[in-house]
Order: sequence, then structure tokens, then C-alpha cells
Amino acid sequence: MRRGGDSRSAASGPVFVEGAFVRGLVALLPWLGLVALSVVPLGLRAAVERERALKVTRWSELHHLAAGDTLSWTD
Repeated sequence: MRRGGDSRSAASGPVFVEGAFVRGLVALLPWLGLVALSVVPLGLRAAVERERALKVTRWSELHHLAAGDTLSWTD
């Protein structure tokens, strides 16, 4: 689920787009659900490799304005 962090959508954008594509295909051709199930192990293997390749020490701090933070001490 974790991505490189360069984009603002992180993992939710690609997961939504890929899921919408697969849902559409399965809705039109229900037998493709079996094909999708057979591809799951390949997807899991790719996800494990992406997770292993992540740089552990990478830290990207969330950036937001103090005006929108209710716990901020600034006015």
C-alpha cells in the first residue's frame, strides 16, 4: 500500500484507479473474476518486493498550516 510519497495521493489514488478498472471488467465479464483470483499471488509477490525496496530511514513530514490546526498555539 505504501508508495514513494512523491505524490499527494500516496497509495489511495492508484489503488482506486486499478480497483475501478478491475470492478468494471468483472461487472461486464463475470468470468474474469476467476482470472483476477489467479493473479492475486503475483500481486502479493510484487507488493512484498516493493515493501522490501522501501528506504527504511526515509521520513517525510506532513506539511500543513498552523491556522488549520486546532492544537496549534499560534493565532
